[in-house]
Parts: sequence; structure tokens; C-alpha cells
Amino acid sequence: MAADLYCSVKRSIVARQCVVDYSHKLQRTERLEERLRTGIAISSLSAELSQTSSSRRRFVLRDHLAVSINFTSAASRPAHEAWKHKQINENAAAAQFMLSLSNAVGDDPAEMRQGELMRVLTMSAAIAASLFATVAYADFIVFESAGANPAAITPTRDAFRAAVGGGAVAGTNGDFGGLRREINWDGVPSTFSDPNGLPANFFNVNSPRGVVFSTPGTGFLVSANAGGATPILFGFPNDFQTFSPQKLFTAVNSNITDVDFFLPGTATDATTTAFGIIFTDIEVANATKLEFFDATNTLIFSRNALVSGNQGLTFLGAVANAGETISRVRITSGVNTIVANGQLGNPNDDVVVMDDFIYAAPVLAAVPEPATLALLSLGLAGLGFSRRKQ
Repeated sequence: MAADLYCSVKRSIVARQCVVDYSHKLQRTERLEERLRTGIAISSLSAELSQTSSSRRRFVLRDHLAVSINFTSAASRPAHEAWKHKQINENAAAAQFMLSLSNAVGDDPAEMRQGELMRVLTMSAAIAASLFATVAYADFIVFESAGANPAAITPTRDAFRAAVGGGAVAGTNGDFGGLRREINWDGVPSTFSDPNGLPANFFNVNSPRGVVFSTPGTGFLVSANAGGATPILFGFPNDFQTFSPQKLFTAVNSNITDVDFFLPGTATDATTTAFGIIFTDIEVANATKLEFFDATNTLIFSRNALVSGNQGLTFLGAVANAGETISRVRITSGVNTIVANGQLGNPNDDVVVMDDFIYAAPVLAAVPEPATLALLSLGLAGLGFSRRKQ
């Protein structure tokens, strides 16, 4: 069994190296090198097992388990809370797997009962499934400021732009050098402006910028231009102001806007690495926020926007700094809702709407990488199957 395990792990390490080679092209070196080191450690363990008597194998496994637990306890790298919780859970799962394996091996692997084998293989399959999911890594660089007018937040907006890249000259469809996209609503035609609704896919079809909106509410509105029959700023000129004149954006009958990413002009799923937004009229703390989700719908970032006061402006954005990819952004805008021009969901709660969106150009969503322990677990599952057939 130890020799078969050694061969299975070596095959996993070879496969792992292929993943690393591919990942380098995707500039995800750091994460996969860490996982490769884990794979090498497992290979070393299997080699040690192959040279250890059956009566000692359980103790070798438990020694490695103790080292793993000590290493996990000693880890202290700065990390986003979601990443730390994910890592702790994965290390706990790995530790439990190793412990179960050591118990199942016993003093003589030849005497392993079928029930014990199936219990270990079931656990290894569950761990493999969980570790094939994308991990929420590290943290994001946050850009935020608030103030009474555009000048108060422009330096922060500019710093965010610089971090994402793309320069200051816009191409077609809000494209900045192929690195950044922006939406400022001002070019939306009157046919799709208040009182008319904005199609959720307008910025992937009519003006392809790789985003599609959704909401639990009934749709979306872009405010009207001055000089028309419809009042500007959704009928609340004493509450809102624009950052980039003269239009704003809101969901209708909801304070929630979800943003999904696509390769611009296509139905192909994509991800981004940075997203920023400008809010107006945040008067209540902790009621307006951004949330980022990865391809597995795991929350990887959440932050409340700063209070700006009545008619004030707030910028909030974040840039991934450790290879994180964002599949969906959820924007919570205050507590109240806009029902129609001049009409709120209720007369009491704070109402917040949105101006510019700024985000890294959407790119093709990467296939989640298999974790080394997942490969090991699958190898063990195959080994167990072959043993049952003998």
C-alpha cells in the first residue's frame, strides 16, 4: 500500500507542476508555489512511509499531523478575515483526514477493514470536492474618501484609477488602454433614462463594457438630463449631486444592485480584479457597502462606505493584491428605495444612489485550480478501488 501511495502522490506532484507552469502565465505564481510546497511535503511523507515498517506507519502519520497543526497555529501572515477562516477550515479538514487515515492504516495495513477503507475514501472525496473550490486569498487594497463636493474625493478616485491602470484617455465603450472600464451614465440616451428604465444588459449589449446588472427590485433608472419634462436627479435635487454631470443611477424598488462580469459584448463569464464606485447622499453609517464574490459565490471582500452627509459624495473601491478574482459585486445603497421620480419607498430612511463605476477590464474567468490535497485524495480513492478489486 505504501508503494502504491508513493506512486499516486508522485503522479499528483507531476500534475501539480503542470498546473504551476500554467499558473505562471496567469501571474498567480505565489499561491501555486505554496501549494506545490505542500505537494512536495506530501511526496516526502509518502517516501518515508514506503521505508517504514507497518507497525510504525501510524506514528509517522501522526508526527506529520502534529507538525501540520503546529505550522497552522504559527502562521501569522496578514490576511483578510475571509481568507483566514477559509485557510483554517481547510487545514482542519486536512488534519482530520490525516488522522482518519492514520487510524485506518493501523498497525498492519493488510488488516484494514472494508468499512474503515470506505470511511477514509468518503472523507477524502469530500475534502477533494471542497478544495477544488476557489480560495479567498489575502486582502484588497482599499481606496476610500468622502466629502461635500467632487473635489473632496477626486484624489482618491485618481489614485484608484492609477492602481488599476489604463491612463486617462478613454477609448470606445469606456475602455482605458484595455486595462480599465468606466461607466458614468451621462451617455445613456433619453429613451433609456428616467422615466424610462435602463435595460439590465445595456452595458454589455448597447454599449459593451462587460457588465450586466440584476436586482431583487423591479429594474433600474438613470436620471434625466436637465431641460426635459422629467425632473433631474430622480426628483430629489436637495438630496443628490453628481460627481460627473449630469446623470445618476439607481435600482428601482430595491437598495440592492448586483453586477456580473462578461467578456464585453459576449455571454462568456468573466472576472475582474478591481471595482470602485461613487455614491451620493450617504447620511447613515454602515448602511451602504460593497461586497465582492468569487466564482464559487464565496464572499471575499466587504466594506462599508464612508458617510458623506446630505448631498455629499463618497468614493469606495478595492484592488486585489494577491491574485483574487471577482465574479460578482453586490452594491447595497442605503436603506430606502426609489420607486419612481420623486417617490421613495418610505419617508424616513436614508436613500443613496450611485454615480461612476470604475473597474478593471473583465477577463476570461479562470478554471479553479485543484489543491494538492485534493489530488492526493483522488489518488487514494483510486488506490482504494484497486485494492478492493484484488
